[in-house]
Formats: sequence, structure tokens, C-alpha cells
Amino acid sequence: MGILLCLEKNMNNLRIQKVKKKISVTYSGTSTVLSIENQRKITSNWNFINNKKRYFNGDIYTVNQICSTQNEITFSVSRTDYAHYLYSSNHNLQEEDCKIIFTSAVLLTNDNKIILGKMGTNTSSPNRIQCIGGNIDANDLEENKFNLQDSIYREINEEIGISVPKNKLTPTYLKTDSHMKYTAIIFCVNLEKSWPDIKNLFQKHTNVLSSMNRSPELQNLLSVNLNNESITDFCKKNKSHLVDYLQPLLNTLVLDKKYE
Repeated sequence: MGILLCLEKNMNNLRIQKVKKKISVTYSGTSTVLSIENQRKITSNWNFINNKKRYFNGDIYTVNQICSTQNEITFSVSRTDYAHYLYSSNHNLQEEDCKIIFTSAVLLTNDNKIILGKMGTNTSSPNRIQCIGGNIDANDLEENKFNLQDSIYREINEEIGISVPKNKLTPTYLKTDSHMKYTAIIFCVNLEKSWPDIKNLFQKHTNVLSSMNRSPELQNLLSVNLNNESITDFCKKNKSHLVDYLQPLLNTLVLDKKYE
């Protein structure tokens, strides 16, 4: 099923907007059915990428309908798989695109630094720099609705090894694009710890994972000061590794901070 509502876009096909409504993500209870030809291409691509059996073709949820009312935006999703997501990321499947929705966290330390993660070499996006976060999954389901707070809480804990109070987890921004292929529900979290504290906790976390023969998702944590000059310098230096929405998001954060 195609997207029923396309949210407003900007000239760069990417928009960061302040959340002014409740956001819900519901599971339709259905699985995505693809055309025979597209399924053949997806399977062939997966077999090529995963010839060394490094990845797991787990469940992914794709947006099939968006309903916007005066007080709420509801995303309805159906189930698909990781192979569909990977192929769709690099090919235009039009109505059969995988339109993912994920949670993301802007973590701000008490010494005014934004924490970012650099993806590990064992992931499908090695060296990519992005906010902490990840796709919603079945662990977040409560009946037919995804608990977005549980989703981002889990991602923060799994990726950097810290826990944050769930009552501090409220969506702040919504990132969309013109084709709705990548929708991010972004939380802003003020941490009661400094950047050195977070680095130490992350190192302990990676040591624990290593002792269990598990590879961390992130190879490193990075920080950037919350001001225009630092963000501009950081983005220029790391331009080739930044996820597409990161610089617009950081610029929006600075602007919103200015008018708080």
C-alpha cells in the first residue's frame, strides 16, 4: 500500500520539524507482499551481500499509511525484512520501497556537548556518524502499538551502556523526506553526566561486550559542542561520514537553543 499522506518537504527533500502532536506507531498485523520480480532482485542482492553470512535477515517494519489529525500523527506499519530494507536503500522500488521508521536520541551532556556514534566496521554502514538510535522492533510492541520510549531507551543502553529515566524521553523532532523512506522520531535527552563520564561508561560497556565475544555496534563515541562554529567545523571535517539528516538536525538544535 502506498503512503496516504506525504508530509511537507523542503528543497533538499529532508525536513526536521518540531513535534507539536502526539506521535504513535501501530502495527497493522500484516506482512509486506512484494512483486515476484522485486523479490527476486532483493533475494539475489541479499545472497551477494551476505555471502559470508555476516548479517541476519531479521524483521523490519515499513510504513504503509500515515494518518494526521489535529492532535496526533499515526504511522501504521507492516512487517518486512532486512534484505528488503538493504536493497530499497540503494534502489527505487516506488510503491514497494521499504519505508523505515526509527527512533533517535540527541544526547546532551551537562558540559554542553552532543554525543554521536561512529558505526562499527562489522555493521552495514561502517564509519557512518549518527545519533544513537535504531529501528523499532517487535520487543517494543504492546498489543498493536510500539512503545517508542522503550525503543530509544533500549538503543541508548545497548549502544553506549547507560540508562536514562524514561520520564525524560519525549519526542522532540520528526525527520522526514519527500519519499518517506526514512522517518526518524528524535528524542532530546539532557544527561546528568559530563562527556568524560560518558566516555568512561562507554569504554566499560565495550569491554563487557568484548568479554562476551560480542562486537559493539559503535566503534567510537564522538562529541561536538553545541554552538554554530563547532558544528560547522565538525561537519566539514567528517562530511563524507555523516548520516544525511545530522547537520540539519544539529543546526536546528543550535537555533532552538538560542530562543529557549
